[in-house]
Order: sequence, then structure tokens, then C-alpha cells
Amino acid sequence: MSNQGSRSVDKHRRRFRETDLRRVAEVIGRVGASEPTARAVALGLVEADGRNVGTHGVVRLPSYRHQVEHGKVAPAASPSLVQTRGAKAFGAMTANFLMDLAVGHASTLGVGVAVARRCAHFGAAAHYVLRAARAGYVALAASNTPAVMAPYGGRSAAIGNNPLALEAPHAEGTEPLVLDMAQSVVARGTHQARRDGARHDSRALGDRARRAPHRQPDRRARRRAARLRGYKGYGIALVVEMLTSVMSGSHLSPERSTRA
Repeated sequence: MSNQGSRSVDKHRRRFRETDLRRVAEVIGRVGASEPTARAVALGLVEADGRNVGTHGVVRLPSYRHQVEHGKVAPAASPSLVQTRGAKAFGAMTANFLMDLAVGHASTLGVGVAVARRCAHFGAAAHYVLRAARAGYVALAASNTPAVMAPYGGRSAAIGNNPLALEAPHAEGTEPLVLDMAQSVVARGTHQARRDGARHDSRALGDRARRAPHRQPDRRARRRAARLRGYKGYGIALVVEMLTSVMSGSHLSPERSTRA
């Protein structure tokens, strides 16, 4: 990331109601998260819903609880620069820590890069680049995911639907330019689609959806929805894999559990 001037977009910091944040934070606190952790996770989820990205909003709460109950997330954990073993902290806490660390280095060195391994699901990647935008920096945030897609020309899952977000703050302090995308035709997060019964592009969902495009997608159709955007999508997913798992020494997409 690089500095784009001292102007910030702090006026967008309080775009959500405090009551919404408190309500979601209270739910997260019930699984043992500290107040700062609960608020950090809640802010990411509520912001995603506020940006109409329902698949990464409060609908994620049940899966987060599942991760805590099965020891995949330690709700009271906080990230640090000391290498440790064991359960990982909530993804939002780790991602916030990394972005703040990168911004801190960028403020003195002009650029900052931070990577982490064993980072749990961190919600919408845009939330973290917007955090950098408020400080006046251009930023990139990315993560690898469990393997859910076949490489271009392949048949078996070997690469994650690895999200990538980039942003650039506006010189006048208005809304920043933000790109937040997965690498499939349709994102794998289908919670919102199942709840709302949204119509999907039959070309993305496959033959079953083509025969009944108005029906909610079944499990097989949802798997097909995670098809790559051709060789370009595969190329981007592969680059994100190198920037995240390879640089951090973490698990590659095929080595990660598919349980969200």
C-alpha cells in the first residue's frame, strides 16, 4: 500500500447504527470473545450487510459459533508477532491487526506488507481495505480458502475461491474506489441466496439450474456455482494463493478444511 495524502474518509467511519453493532457484538461475546474482539467481528459483519454483501454479513454468525465450539477458533485469542501453536483467533481480529501493522509501516517507510497463517474466516475483504482508506492509503487484502474449484481445464477441486480486495481513497475524501471479488462466476457464499430465493444466472449454476432457473439451487448446483471465471479467474486465484499461503508458510487451499 502507498500513501495517497493525508486526507482521510473518516466521515464514513460511522455509517452504521451503534445499536446494530452492540447487538451483534453481544452475540459474539456470548461465545467468549473479549469486547474488542466482539466489536471488531461485529463491525465487519454489519458493514458487509450495509454494503449489501449479505453472504458475508451477520448470516455468518452460526458458522463462527460452530468454529468456536469445535476448537477451530479461540474467541479470547488476539494476534501477536510471536509465533504460537494452537487454535486461531477470529479472522477479523487477525486481519485488523495485519492491516494496522501494514499501515503503520507504510506511514514511515512508504509501503507496508503483512501476512498471517492460520487466519480464520474474516468476512468481506473490502472491510479491511476500507480501514486503510480511512487513513488515506491504497491497500490490498486477500486470503486463500479451502479448495472448492478445479483449475482451468481440470475436473477436481484444487484451488480456493480466493478473495481479493483493492481500494484507492478519493483525493477529496469521498467514497473510495473499492474492488472486492472472488474468482468464481458466482461466489460460494450462498446463505443469502437460499434465504431470499434469488434467481441465479443459469450459465453459472449448470444444467439443473438451466432447467429450473427460478428455483433455489440444490447442493449440486451450489457447488457448480463456484466455477472459475475461466483461465483469468484461475490465474488470479493462483496469484492470491502465492501471496497468502506460500508467503506465510500456511496450508495450501487443497490442505484446508472445507467446513466454513
